[in-house]
Amino acid sequence: MTVNAVTSGFQKLNGELAAAQAESTASGEFQNVLETIKSQFIDPIRSAETMAMKGIAGQAPAQDVIQNVMQAERALYTGLAIKDRALAAYQEITRMQV
Repeated sequence: MTVNAVTSGFQKLNGELAAAQAESTASGEFQNVLETIKSQFIDPIRSAETMAMKGIAGQAPAQDVIQNVMQAERALYTGLAIKDRALAAYQEITRMQV
């Protein structure tokens, strides 16, 4: 998994969150929670990207590069799982009869 793939995954997550946000009438508090969650998953991605560049330049050991990339991968998969659950819950709510 490359850093570009991880970055594109988060861009897709951002787009889907924006679409869900545009459709919903969620309160500002829920939006803040989503923004906090999103930022917590972006930090490991950026760290892995920086470490990968240092590894390419020979300034970081391979083990550190691999650990950072694996952490970024875990963050991506966790973020995608949360997104899937949130969208499933939103769809369930929209199917409820009022």
